[in-house]
Amino acid sequence: MQHRPRLNEEEYNVIKAYREGLVKYSPPKEMVNKPKILIYDIETAPLKSFVWGLWKQNVNIDFIESDWFCLSWAAKWLNDDDVFSDVLTGEEAISENDSRIIGSLWKYIDEADIVIAHNAKKFDVKRMNTRFLLNGYPPPSFYEVIDTLSVVKNKFSMSSNRLDYVNSLLGIERKTPTGASLWVSCLKGDEEALEKMVEYNENDVVILEQTYLKLRGWITNHPNINVFDNLEVERCSNCGSESIVWDGYKTTSTGRYKSYRCSSCGHNGHSRYSDMSTEKKKTVVR
Repeated sequence: MQHRPRLNEEEYNVIKAYREGLVKYSPPKEMVNKPKILIYDIETAPLKSFVWGLWKQNVNIDFIESDWFCLSWAAKWLNDDDVFSDVLTGEEAISENDSRIIGSLWKYIDEADIVIAHNAKKFDVKRMNTRFLLNGYPPPSFYEVIDTLSVVKNKFSMSSNRLDYVNSLLGIERKTPTGASLWVSCLKGDEEALEKMVEYNENDVVILEQTYLKLRGWITNHPNINVFDNLEVERCSNCGSESIVWDGYKTTSTGRYKSYRCSSCGHNGHSRYSDMSTEKKKTVVR
């Protein structure tokens, strides 16, 4: 695994200049044979606040001693062995300063065409954007989001939608066991605890890739892989494989489309255009 990607001086100066409004910077994205798909996960610190009890507390804003921030992040490109990560130093954790690691995360998100996370839409993306904003970073370049939690909730009825439980049912790798004491130790600047945190973070990314690959054929709103390149070949819209078998039809209230099954990921897709004749289309009423 490749750890702690520090921004080099040139990258840091470019982003710093952007943050200070001195230059406009947006790295170009070239058309390639496949999209850059980033699987990522962040770990955040809890809020510190004063409460009257343990159950059903409505915490007044004035009782918040310090807000949440990012402790670590981890990411990997789909089908690539390297796992990238960054974590606060003990001094940064005590001072609650995540600006450095937010900068290294921004760099990877800005490169991605598609990002994948478990609970991406309600947690990871919004939390990440919050830290980008508060640390002065601009919005990353356009990217699509795949939320594996949403897929599990919408397509299946599992007793729990948590990543660890889903993976236990799928028979693939599971999360690293941990407890609340790890977060407490990280907030105190314990370097050993911070190292364990980022290792926990990295494992989440590795197992999430396996989860995504199991679910990929089921994702009906998956970003179309074919639009990210200039290849003029019929391929699966979910995984980009050319191993597709045209074996039936998908019908709607006004049309009929040839359908295929992907031999690689199992996805059922269909042609873009209806194969009904013009005269037949005229006779279809609603």
